[in-house]
Amino acid sequence: MPRVLVADDEANIRELARAVLERGGYSVVETATGPATLELLLREKVDMLLLDVMLPGLDGHSILLKMSANASLKNLPVIVVTALEFTQDMFSKFNQVKGFLSKPFTPQDLEQAARQVA
Repeated sequence: MPRVLVADDEANIRELARAVLERGGYSVVETATGPATLELLLREKVDMLLLDVMLPGLDGHSILLKMSANASLKNLPVIVVTALEFTQDMFSKFNQVKGFLSKPFTPQDLEQAARQVA
């Protein structure tokens, strides 16, 4: 079963993502801050990251920079979640970014993005 890390500071987004992804056959772990996200990525294996741009403590861009410099994380597929449309240009330069979701997103949007990455 593929394992997805949902990194978002909004509990309702994490709950929605968990419900949708688990229904789709994924195992889900969650973090709510940037430092917790990076720590979990370094400690545990996940197959995909659903990454909010605006995480407290360490933003999504900084996390992707650190992932790109880490041999074990630089190829991990990432779906960037953002309420800011202009951020797609900033994140599209990262090879591991495989998709974008704009907040608010529907369960169908998430299902489609996860299928495209998996």
